[in-house]
Amino acid sequence: MEYKRLKIIVPILIFLVSIGGYSILKKELINLVTKDEEKKVSTFKSTVKDVLDENNIKYDKDDKISPSLDTKLKSNMRIRVVEVTNEIEKEYIEVPYETTVLEDKNLIKGKKEIKVKGENGKKELSYEVTYHDGKLVDKKLYKESISKEPINQVINKG
Repeated sequence: MEYKRLKIIVPILIFLVSIGGYSILKKELINLVTKDEEKKVSTFKSTVKDVLDENNIKYDKDDKISPSLDTKLKSNMRIRVVEVTNEIEKEYIEVPYETTVLEDKNLIKGKKEIKVKGENGKKELSYEVTYHDGKLVDKKLYKESISKEPINQVINKG
């Protein structure tokens, strides 16, 4: 009976060794660090990508993962996933109007009259911003445009 058992187990062990060596049977303790938490996990997986997938850690092409996804696991390895978010943010600032004073001989000397009331304009600033785990790490001016032209004030003076 014992001989029959060995006949079955030996081919299985040979198969397991041939598809990946003994490491497939080795359980690793891994430290997973994400924006929300740090936790220790045990796994039989062999790469960083495998352990992230196994633990339902979501990531995309922009995120920073260290060590890289294809790195083989080692006991007590620390895997860090930094969520990288790139966005366009807009900011508006006032553009002050200018005042022009014109001489008007039809007005009494020293009297002033507003011919055109001035209004401030508005400038739109667009920034490319980058966040790592929700914290701002980079902000670059991307585009600048006038969204509302100022209306210059005109005053007649006698």
